[in-house]
Amino acid sequence: MKFKAQIDGRGMYPQQLVDEILELRGVKDKEKFLNPSVDDLLPLDSLPNIEEAYEKVMKAVTNLNKIAVYYDIDTDGCCSGTIMMRYLRDLGADAYPVINKGKAHGLIGQSLDPLYEADLVIIVDSLDEDESQYMALYHANKDIVILDHHMVNPNIHYERYVTLVTSQTSYKNKYLSGAGVVWKFCKYIDDQNGLDYADKYVDLAGIGIVADVMSMKEPENRYIVSQCLQNLTNPACRKIVGSYEFNARGIGFSIAPLINASQRMKHNMKAVELLLSDDPKEISSIIRELKLDKEEQNNYIKEIEKEIQPQLEEQKDNNIICVFTNKQPGLSGLLATSLLGKYNRPVFVLRKQEDENGDWYYRGSLRSPNGLNLTKLVNETKLAEAMGHEKAAGVIVYSHDYHEFYEAISKAVGDVDTKIEVVADVELGLGDITEDMVNAIHKLDYISGGDFPSVTVLVRDIDEYEVGQMSNFKHLELFLGNGLEAIEWNTHQDFEEMNDNALLGIPITVVGTVEQGFLRRKMVRKIIISEME
Repeated sequence: MKFKAQIDGRGMYPQQLVDEILELRGVKDKEKFLNPSVDDLLPLDSLPNIEEAYEKVMKAVTNLNKIAVYYDIDTDGCCSGTIMMRYLRDLGADAYPVINKGKAHGLIGQSLDPLYEADLVIIVDSLDEDESQYMALYHANKDIVILDHHMVNPNIHYERYVTLVTSQTSYKNKYLSGAGVVWKFCKYIDDQNGLDYADKYVDLAGIGIVADVMSMKEPENRYIVSQCLQNLTNPACRKIVGSYEFNARGIGFSIAPLINASQRMKHNMKAVELLLSDDPKEISSIIRELKLDKEEQNNYIKEIEKEIQPQLEEQKDNNIICVFTNKQPGLSGLLATSLLGKYNRPVFVLRKQEDENGDWYYRGSLRSPNGLNLTKLVNETKLAEAMGHEKAAGVIVYSHDYHEFYEAISKAVGDVDTKIEVVADVELGLGDITEDMVNAIHKLDYISGGDFPSVTVLVRDIDEYEVGQMSNFKHLELFLGNGLEAIEWNTHQDFEEMNDNALLGIPITVVGTVEQGFLRRKMVRKIIISEME
């Protein structure tokens, strides 16, 4: 394993290091970036079709018509639907939630029966690849409003059947997620009626933005997330976070994994009930269920990895890793992420399916190392289609094109260094990780995520340390002296070997994030290890 850092921060003052990191990441107005304000919000009426959508919603509310809120159950979708449902209830509307089944996106392949009961259908964080389902609802005399952020195909005439409010056409912030669009729509309703209901749900808007890996360099997103972090009001999210500091990184490690686990384990309604509930007992019960889902999900990943080991062995010297499994299709993304961490080369996890014409194709997920836009490369082959982010996306390739596609993408990727290279933001010595330094880095990490990840620190050649453990050897704890510890959650280290190495003074190198907090009722500075050698 090779380690390097973009900045040698050894001996730097905290503020000097902060300035170096911001400059490295292309931030020009540092003060404005670190202190987002309400002025960063784009005008509410700059969202396309927002007035038309407003009129449809208010007509249904005023006439006490039934309103169905349909949403996908990833974290952004669940937050989007919860904002809309809670806000409609504030308005006194007759609204009910409708969710998709499994991990499918949108209405395609879903039953429309629950939507036919409504007069108005509000679809959030979801846009179908064709208009057929919307056409069916339209011809059943249903008003349809879509609040979304997914790519819009200009060749599809959605406007014939729906009112589409999206951040993807004329809106300046293309990185506003579904929850952000829904929250701004509710803000618009407030603005038109002299109300102030929407601000109660800014926490859910921020959680959705962070969980969907939207850009944290976008001023509007930074403002919404800053307000989210200062105003955590959703009872379930407060319970999940508990006594820990609520920051952007915490969303990715606490709230999002539980909600996403419910979807992957096909218990979608649990996440809906969780975020809509105000009952402490019900919330606690659902959280316990979701933690079991998460544990079951992780066990499935381990089981599948054992099963595909022969496939991995055959490809250990290849430019790409491509494995096939028909177990738990909803877990392909997690499995691909796990394999990427172990092999540090482009990964495809596929399963065989049959289309309506009887043709076989492979569908699954791709993951890519840093510095490689794998989604673009896949689409450029013209032999497969990838949909999503540049390093994480869904992928489809027909079986008759697979071998040609494999050769083409392998050639396009080129030779990938099979030695994992870990690139940190800054290299520090143990003595540099003072309280002031940790607090300075914390200011950068507080609002972090897409395009602006948490600051990673590289510390080389630590030769004086004591080995400890937590939760019956589930987690590794290294005592580094002077109130500094290094912790590896869910470790795979051999504790006996680690103890021997510590006694012999064999040095270790770690990469991770830094933070400060209470541990065993004592305030300590911590390196949360992501890589170690």
